Amino acid sequence: MATPESKKNLVNKFKTLNPFAKFIIVTLGLVVIGGAAWAVSPYFYDVEVNESVTADLTSQETAQVNNDEIQVETLFAGNFKDADVVHKVAGLAQYIDRGSDRIVRFEEDFDATNGPDLYVWLVKDLDTITQDYVDLGRLKGNKGAQNYVIPTDVDLSEYDTIIIWCKAFSVLFGSAELS
Repeated sequence: MATPESKKNLVNKFKTLNPFAKFIIVTLGLVVIGGAAWAVSPYFYDVEVNESVTADLTSQETAQVNNDEIQVETLFAGNFKDADVVHKVAGLAQYIDRGSDRIVRFEEDFDATNGPDLYVWLVKDLDTITQDYVDLGRLKGNKGAQNYVIPTDVDLSEYDTIIIWCKAFSVLFGSAELS
């Protein structure tokens, strides 16, 4: 434990540093504190999303879905599994064909541990996550129903797993294998 005398010596040493050295020390301290705050802060709040299955369709496409002119069909579905005891994801994930496009859909029961830099990826294999994936974008929220459009050239029979991935720290939060 630091004694009052050792604290006084440390303050005196700091006072004797040239202004540039003081600037560097203070700047590094602020960067470390800011980085730590950025990395940890998402764990203390939730972002809830409540999109309908037609949320990002045009008004004409939405009317066609509502009038049963376009059938919304679930192609594959599966439930999320936690990556570990700290990084958790739960809820139903689906590949849905909306006629005009295909989407990944998380239902209302979707619930993930929040993190600083979370993305939705499609992968072929959990062992090769960072080598072969399709990035669908930043996770819109860590709770609730949400949609992510799948590029037309993606073969869903090959990319049968959806993951929540933290890019900043290269950490898997959870995965859902769809069948």
